Amino acid sequence: MSDLVTVKIIGLDQLQQRLEKLPRDVSKNILKSALKETAKELRSRIVAAAPKDTGFLSKHFNIGFKFIKGELAATASVGPSARAVYPSTRESGKTRREQGVGTGQNAKKGGYIPAKSVARFLEYGTSKMSAKPFIRPAFESFKDAALFMITEKLKVYINNWKG
Repeated sequence: MSDLVTVKIIGLDQLQQRLEKLPRDVSKNILKSALKETAKELRSRIVAAAPKDTGFLSKHFNIGFKFIKGELAATASVGPSARAVYPSTRESGKTRREQGVGTGQNAKKGGYIPAKSVARFLEYGTSKMSAKPFIRPAFESFKDAALFMITEKLKVYINNWKG
């Protein structure tokens, strides 16, 4: 799940120069807004492709942003939550621990399994289950449109800025 895709846009020097001429906080907000809208669209495509056995996984995809230090550049990450933990299965009023069922970390103690692990198991498979990828296909089908979407949003935001 930690595959990182880096895109270098060539031929957009004019757009970059216009962005750099704006006040730093404004250009950062414009960059983040363009990335955020595109990341939301990618997240919706991943959620639509995610298995819907319980629906829990679909509800726990996050978007993260990080600005690259010293540059007018940022990254957006879309992926399953490491903090969201699948709820306990209850059988006859017993918790998973009482049932002696354990998955994930501390399995012997009736541990837990984060959404991130389930997504990884589905995406890449396990020794007992074949892969059922949904994140990579969603990204692959959207990456060209994402690049176009980001550049178009940047143009719109830069042109609409009143400074």
